[in-house]
Amino acid sequence: MRRLEERFWSKVDKGGPDECWLWQAATDGWGYGQIKVARKTRGAHRISYEITKGPIPDGMCVCHHCDNASCMNPNHLFLGTQQDNMSDKVQKGRAATGEHNGRAKLTDYEVRQIRASDKTQRVLGLDFGVDQALIGRIKRRQIWTHI
Repeated sequence: MRRLEERFWSKVDKGGPDECWLWQAATDGWGYGQIKVARKTRGAHRISYEITKGPIPDGMCVCHHCDNASCMNPNHLFLGTQQDNMSDKVQKGRAATGEHNGRAKLTDYEVRQIRASDKTQRVLGLDFGVDQALIGRIKRRQIWTHI
């Protein structure tokens, strides 16, 4: 483990105790540091957590208080479930909502049109090329709640 620690920290630009400590090596497409450990690519922030705080329980995520994917400062890292991580993202306003979500089938404008329409859910579904159930969830404000 000592050798891993030395190799790991040599790839980190450490700042002050409250600053982000930036990863200086390989990253994935989202900016998360990557490091090979025992021939397996691992998230560098997870290694930082393990080195400084101990094992990560199965099913747990290592989350960032600072929301900086390349940060390795253990003071900025905390454990949470996937739901905790997603809730943190939403609470901090980083979640892509509505038409900014890459999986959205409708625009904000179309959702407003759907809510204002007196047509049946079935007809609206056909008009907008989506399932009737989706129209119902929009009308009941179960989804697209930001509008």
